[in-house]
Amino acid sequence: MAIRKIRGVAVLLLGVLAAAPGAAQDMEPAVIEVSAAPLVLDQLDAGRARVGKLIYRGGLVLSSDNAAFGGLSGLAVSADGAKLLAVGDRGIWFSATLEYRDGRLSGLADSYLAPMLKWNGQPLDFGENDAEALAFPPGGGALVAFEDWHRIWRYPFRPTAPFGLLFETTPQPYSLLPGLKDAPSNGGIEALAALADGRVLVLSEELKTGEGILAGWIIRDDHAQALGYHYDNGFRPTGMARGPDGDLFIVERSFSLMSGVAVRIMRLKAAKVVPGAVLRPVEIARLADPLSVDNMEGIALRRTEQGRTLIYLISDDNFNPLQRTLLMMFELAE
Repeated sequence: MAIRKIRGVAVLLLGVLAAAPGAAQDMEPAVIEVSAAPLVLDQLDAGRARVGKLIYRGGLVLSSDNAAFGGLSGLAVSADGAKLLAVGDRGIWFSATLEYRDGRLSGLADSYLAPMLKWNGQPLDFGENDAEALAFPPGGGALVAFEDWHRIWRYPFRPTAPFGLLFETTPQPYSLLPGLKDAPSNGGIEALAALADGRVLVLSEELKTGEGILAGWIIRDDHAQALGYHYDNGFRPTGMARGPDGDLFIVERSFSLMSGVAVRIMRLKAAKVVPGAVLRPVEIARLADPLSVDNMEGIALRRTEQGRTLIYLISDDNFNPLQRTLLMMFELAE
């Protein structure tokens, strides 16, 4: 177990240090082959299905021979669970059809990669292409948050089909966030979610405004107001999504030489999100050795016809061959 913990930290550190720079300038939109191997929740107990307030409903290890596949961060899943959409560190859109068997996530099909475009219709260049978060506000289109050159862009698209024609659109600038320019290049916006009332919540990963407080913003009608996000024990927000009941669910990631890589899933009441507040979500589950876990950065939720709330998580492999792209599905045990 100790070897596995140390290796997990080494893998994550190598991912941060060795993720090769790149962009999608030379990539053409294409259908690609992605293999999906089954993933158990617990490496020591294959029959385990419960962690905290979550029930494991299947997972996959995704891999591809296509060099552009990987680095997936922001995540969305269509309301019927049929389609997945993600954005990646090298300025790519990734979409796929999700497959299920007996209520469990079982496979992936129709995988598609396309370069994200900038205002002039050309693919994003290195230094402007690190897409980290994805959200769909009520007003339409997709919001994408970027690091390095910190910003949020809105990509318009036709709403006639899930994520329809998103890959062909050019972006529009979104709200300016006061103080965001001071964030570390690799520690800007990691979590983004659209609330049911039309506001948008934004969280930084490393920009601090006080002891144990990270910078955040709440945006209404393109006007941003500051708030804070409490963090502890080395956990920082890396993804966020709104649940079917309006609550917010946040992925937090931590790693250390002693305890290895760990991820916790947090829940926050939407009513707590007001300008000037310090948000303090509640932990509902934690993934750490010997549970399957990697650099989890994307989260999406949906409600089934039977009323079950499903949570999807995806990991960013940093284009590091020692890391993995994991896609996991859980049911929220109310």
